[in-house]
Amino acid sequence: MQQIAATFEFLYPPMGKNGVYPVEDLHTAYWPKFGGGLTEPASFINIARGLADQLNADHAQGHLKPDAFTRETFSIAFYDSVVVFEERQIPRTGGIEIAGGKPTGRR
Repeated sequence: MQQIAATFEFLYPPMGKNGVYPVEDLHTAYWPKFGGGLTEPASFINIARGLADQLNADHAQGHLKPDAFTRETFSIAFYDSVVVFEERQIPRTGGIEIAGGKPTGRR
């Protein structure tokens, strides 16, 4: 797990817009003998779950601060033993405003 996380932290940020970063063989993220486990914080699956929150930081009502990952990541897709990150520069100005319980569409 350490090598997967270290490689991601090193290669993903400078990848550039319109890049795709797949992480495969993540079934091992659930296996303790490979540093994984369902609730193991260092498991790359759990790291990716946290990054899904960071992707949506604009909508977290101040609980998460948007960062470069928030601004540059377009999507995270989870597949069987694979997580795919898609990077694009995305202009964001904050979460969608809610008026009367319905989205206004304004950002």
